Formats: sequence, C-alpha cells, structure tokens
Amino acid sequence: MYILNGLNYVLSGYGDSIKGHPQSLVVAISAYGRLLRMHREYFDYEEVKGMVDKIVGLLDELGRIKSGLGVIAWAYALAPALEYEDVRGLMEEKRGINVVNKFSEVLEELNKLRERVQELMSDKEFMSYVESGSIKADEEAVKKVILEASSHLKHCLAHYRLKNDELDEAEGLFNEAAGEDREIGDYEDYLISRGQALRVEVIEGSLVGNKLVDGFRQLYEEALNEKHFKHTASYLSNASHKLGEYLVSLALTGGDEGVKKIKELIEEHWWVLYANERSSVLTRLMLNALLGPKDRLDNELKGRLVVKPGELIEAFKDETNSELLPALRLPSSLRTWVGGANLGVD
Repeated sequence: MYILNGLNYVLSGYGDSIKGHPQSLVVAISAYGRLLRMHREYFDYEEVKGMVDKIVGLLDELGRIKSGLGVIAWAYALAPALEYEDVRGLMEEKRGINVVNKFSEVLEELNKLRERVQELMSDKEFMSYVESGSIKADEEAVKKVILEASSHLKHCLAHYRLKNDELDEAEGLFNEAAGEDREIGDYEDYLISRGQALRVEVIEGSLVGNKLVDGFRQLYEEALNEKHFKHTASYLSNASHKLGEYLVSLALTGGDEGVKKIKELIEEHWWVLYANERSSVLTRLMLNALLGPKDRLDNELKGRLVVKPGELIEAFKDETNSELLPALRLPSSLRTWVGGANLGVD
C-alpha cells in the first residue's frame, strides 16, 4: 500500500512532467505490474481496477511516441493479467484485446527488437531507459533490457500454460526463459525457470532412469557454483529451493542409494536448506511422507526431518487465518489438521 500510494501521488502531482520522460512511464508500468502480480491479495477490487486504469493510461501515453519502449512496457503490463482472472478481465475490457493473443504478439515484437539492437542505440527514449539501469549503455546493455522483458513474459506465460495443463508448451517456455536468463547472467532467475521446467517434466512423465534426478542435481550444483553464488537473501532462498527439489527427487526414486545421498546432502548442506523457512518445512514434510511409510527413516534422519508446530506456523502464518493460529499451536489439533498422517510433525 505504501508503494501504491507513493506511485499514485507522484503520477498525480507530477504527471505532466513525467510524460516528457518515456523511460519513467515504463518504470511506473513495471511497478504497477509487479504490485499486481506479486501482491494481488493485499488489494481490493477497486484498488486493482485503479492500477489497471493507470497501466492502460500510461500505455496510451507511450503509444504516442515511436520507440521500442512501448514493447518493453507491454511485457511488464501483461504479466499480472495472466496470473489473475480479474486483472485479465479488466485489461481486456479497457483495451479491447485478448490477453493471451497479445502475449504472443508482444513476444514476437521482442524477438524483432533483438534484431534491431544497432538501430535501437539511436533511439533516444529507448537509450534513456537503458542508461537508467546500466553503468555502461552499450550493445550488451540493450540486449539485456530486451531479454529481461522477454524472459519475464515467457515465465508468466509458462505458468498460465501450466495451470491450463498445456505441459509441453509450459516446459518449452520455462526452458526458453531459463536460456535467456543465463545469456544475460541472471543466474537467480535462471535457476527458477529451469527448476520449473524440470518440475513440469516430472508431472509429464516419471523419474525412472534417473535422468530427471540428474537434472535436479546439476541445477543444485549450479546454484552452489562459486562463480555465480551470492550471499544474498534472495539467492540463498533460491538455493534452498533447489536443494529441496533435489532431495525430493531422490526420495521419489526410492532405493538405498537415494536415501544414502539424502543423508549426505542434509549433513553437508543443512544450512542451505534452512536458508528459506518455507522451503525447509515443505521439503522435510515431503521427505517424511515419501520415506516414512516405506520405513526408510533411521533415527538420525527422522530426527533431522522433524517439523515443530512453531516452524509450520511461522512458515505459513501470512496465509493462515489468524483465528486458526491458536488451534495450530496444539499438537493434537495439528495432527488432525494434516490428516493424521505420520509426516514428521512433532
């Protein structure tokens, strides 16, 4: 709400002067788009409607100038429209478009921009936007701006395809996004997109033959590669997810070797798993669910995988009705809540 109010204040108080700086309009569109995509649950319908109105108005302003910036802006404007039906409906109503078709159109335009890098370097408005985020506004910086928008759009479209059980299309888009992230050196987003592609493969088929397990292993090893590894909260959180995916893939394959490897990884990289509390809790619950019924847990591993009620509450408190929290603090109620299964909840 603080960011939304600040954006609205700036655009209301300084709108005319901002219109003279197209690069600022793209930044504003991106900010509204990210608020809607990542924090939709905090806003009521009227606030959402207001943000969509702002986005559409800013797109209209950008449409009055001849610049590649318009395509970049559309990439960030469309992202929340695929995520949420109400946003999609409002966008389609305001602009008279089919959002999914518009996604394909914008992706095609972004591909064309990649072929026009030299021409774009003579586009004053486009280069002002590039310069606002780069120390050196050279050819590589221009490519990065285009690929960032393309990867962002493909990732969102992949999620939409996945929700609609279009698995082949989703896998392809996730892999394309991962390739573009890697090309520009954004290894954090690369790990996310590539991990999603592997998850889709698991849904499509099976883990027989260890091909996918090797994929999860390679991705986790890349996450801890000293060349790319960053001691930042977001990167460590991502590495925690990659370790969790690898551990679960090992548990899904079964076998003594898989359990042995799980114990080794937990012993060596326990700190990585705990870098993200939610990932840690979900991974331990899943390992209990997969290995417990098969009696594959010895006392040492069982002790490592115990999830205390406080951990579960802390990990999901933002998504749990506050009225239910007292009940969750009672172990007996907690066991009932998880279905009475032996999932390692203490």
